[in-house]
Amino acid sequence: MIYDTLIIGAGPAGISIAINLKNKGFNVAILEGSMPGGKVNIAPRVDNFPGYTKISGPDLAFAFFEKMNNAQISMFSCKVLDVIKEDNTFIIKTTGETYESKTLVVASGTDEKKLNLPGENELLGHGLSYCAICDGHFFKDKVATVVAEDKYAISEALYLSNLCSHVYIVTKKDILKGDKRLIDELHTHDNVSYIYNKEVVSLNGNPLETITLNDGLVLATNGIFPLLGYIPNTEFIHFDIFDEDHFIKVNREYESDVKGLFAIGDVISRELKQIYLAVIDAEKAANSVEKYLNS
Repeated sequence: MIYDTLIIGAGPAGISIAINLKNKGFNVAILEGSMPGGKVNIAPRVDNFPGYTKISGPDLAFAFFEKMNNAQISMFSCKVLDVIKEDNTFIIKTTGETYESKTLVVASGTDEKKLNLPGENELLGHGLSYCAICDGHFFKDKVATVVAEDKYAISEALYLSNLCSHVYIVTKKDILKGDKRLIDELHTHDNVSYIYNKEVVSLNGNPLETITLNDGLVLATNGIFPLLGYIPNTEFIHFDIFDEDHFIKVNREYESDVKGLFAIGDVISRELKQIYLAVIDAEKAANSVEKYLNS
């Protein structure tokens, strides 16, 4: 069978575009190597998704899964190993079967770069978050620490500086990396302290109470945001369609430089990585895929 569209990834973006395309009458399926819902499954709580005042990550993931099942979308549990294109057909090799499709949508998301410290996973939702804009409101009028290595860390630190009583910015570099305009604005906030050429070596308490730096300094903090960057899940793609950070480059139609290969969600380069933005991507990209299939 040759599908109209195969989607790699059953997160919010992948499920949403599958439902959109199925409703348009196309034959679609999803390839997923883990749990439906993607990283939503590990979010302790989601407060900023339309339709919910607040909901646990696993419950929101299950809501997406139910929508997928109600739409009768086929999902194959497998890891994608390779993608090739022959003429106008994509051939997707997996740990299970080999699939063929007229178009391909990559919605495989990212993994956060981690501190790789003892207790880091256990502290997620208990003082540790990888997204200040998602979870910063939990630390209103409290002390937060940003580990700033990624170029987008400055905008998130700036966001926290307007919420928190104090923000520590820790970086192993001797200069902050990011947009100079935002760095200049950050320097106007007198509740921000900068600690250069240092690394966090210990997370103490659960919920988090203090952190220890590599010079022995102990900082009391209610929350820590390791903003070290993201690792796109694109190891199965061998086309030259990436930017310098290995995110997939797409045009306004969400199409890559390979005709018929689209990408949505966190796997494309964007500053904000939010669930609702991934869903918006899916709605817009579904129209682009439809246009391509009907051309």
